[in-house]
Amino acid sequence: MAKSNDSTDRITERRTIRRKRQKRAWMIRGAVAAVLLYLVISIVFSLYSGVTTTIALKGTVEEEVLADGYVFREQTLINAPASGYLECRVSEGDRVNEGQLIGYVYTGQYDAERSQKIQELSDKIARFENSVASENTYADNSVMVEQKIAAAARDLSDLRSSHDMNLAAEGKEELNLLIEKKHAMESGGDVDFASELEDLKQQLQELENSTGGAKMELRAQTPGVFSSRIDGMEDKLSMEAAETVTPSYLESLDQIALQRKETVTQGEPVCKIVNNYGWYFGANIDADQAQNLKVGQGVRLRFFDLSDTSVYGTVRALSQEERGKVAVSIYTNRYVNGIYASSRASAEIVTTSAEGIKLPAQALHVQNDQTGVFVLRLDVARFVPVDVKYKNGEWAIVSPVTNTGSEYKLQIYDEVIVEAKNLEDGKVVR
Repeated sequence: MAKSNDSTDRITERRTIRRKRQKRAWMIRGAVAAVLLYLVISIVFSLYSGVTTTIALKGTVEEEVLADGYVFREQTLINAPASGYLECRVSEGDRVNEGQLIGYVYTGQYDAERSQKIQELSDKIARFENSVASENTYADNSVMVEQKIAAAARDLSDLRSSHDMNLAAEGKEELNLLIEKKHAMESGGDVDFASELEDLKQQLQELENSTGGAKMELRAQTPGVFSSRIDGMEDKLSMEAAETVTPSYLESLDQIALQRKETVTQGEPVCKIVNNYGWYFGANIDADQAQNLKVGQGVRLRFFDLSDTSVYGTVRALSQEERGKVAVSIYTNRYVNGIYASSRASAEIVTTSAEGIKLPAQALHVQNDQTGVFVLRLDVARFVPVDVKYKNGEWAIVSPVTNTGSEYKLQIYDEVIVEAKNLEDGKVVR
């Protein structure tokens, strides 16, 4: 009898558990069905109401022209005193003074590995000479040495962040020299930079003698920015040519193959000094795009292959149309990294730029001769007047109107109606 009761209890317990599981399953199914029903109703309502909105946020609208063109500038060419190869003593893009030593022409046989060692030793000697020159400045002044170490460490960190490994290596060496100087001062001694400098000069002398030729100086004939990149187009990209450039002239430049030589020839250009106070960018653009430009107009130039920054310039010349093209010349005196060594360049010419609240152009409406937008306030459409600063086929830049009798003013983060059926002020749209 006891066994029968135990069996009955187990059956009853199992039935109870089964009922609880079934009840829980139905509850979950009901919740899922409710969510699905809500989504279906929301989608149907959204499709029926036809309301599309956007959030009012600050933005910029730009109109730009992409152009491949040329850099026109004033530059002084320096010819090679003999045939051989060039070893620079200043870096590309450095500013130099008139009469400054900028490099040597070696007349011996060119050897890439030896040339690299000569360049490295020359750079190291220049850094040591700076160290020797500054020794008297911070002699027995540990505080100044520590400041120089801190500055060199910051510079090294910036160079590593920019992935400039060549300059980072130089920065590391300079930092090590300063640390060596500080340790010597703390121990009561000193670092004999002068002796090390003489040793480096001796190594350089031996290396130069191994070239088997002469060594001739090159000095800057005028102040400016140094560049060793001679490409054969220097005489065709003068400042005077930029003022009268035509589509045909620029097209003729496209046919010229840029030259790059490891060796130099006597009497031919070996490097140049660029006047960095002003230069032109000249390019051919479509005639319909040129209609948005006029002489004297301010524009921005963005040389995306050279730098992330943009510079301001002025349209100085617009040519007559030739076969659907117009040549534009833009003058600027702003610096762009690498621009003085480049003859050909690609640029974005930003002709228009407007900043403000950026909205789709179709969000604009006109009521009672007033331009505005409809903003959702508690699911009610409210007409809000705005000032249109700029508008094209896709976007509009607007600002709030504050001097009207309307109680509503456009604000950042407002929900603006872009599209809706039978839209009018005060209408419930949700």
